[in-house]
Amino acid sequence: MAIPHLLPHLLLIEMMEDSRFRVRLAGTAIVESYGEELTGRFVDELFTPARRAVALRHYVLAFDSARPIAACNRYTNVRGTELAASRVILPLSEDGESVNMLLIGQTCAYAARTPEGLGPDTVMTDDEVEFLDVEELMPVG
Repeated sequence: MAIPHLLPHLLLIEMMEDSRFRVRLAGTAIVESYGEELTGRFVDELFTPARRAVALRHYVLAFDSARPIAACNRYTNVRGTELAASRVILPLSEDGESVNMLLIGQTCAYAARTPEGLGPDTVMTDDEVEFLDVEELMPVG
């Protein structure tokens, strides 16, 4: 029942044969945060060099390590809106061995939507990334 509420915050990224990353699907909240439609476009066409470097660092880390990560950073979108983004990046595999796609859940805090704006402690200005490995799987039920 919760999945429809999550869809606007989801992004699917695939690595093409030429090692370029393409946005396979971008939810409406993701499109709003970036300020433009992303679906079907390549990451190297979408972002400024600095923003692209951050995105590629996250994607390559998740692809190469095959480990889920959490990432937080600040940026200004194409409309000049300052925001802080928090992401969970999950590697996906069709064959159970090699990663072929990333599922990303993202939420954003917008400076213009909070009375105090984005204070320096909202999200570190530097890019923050951590692995989200589970040491031991817990049985469900």
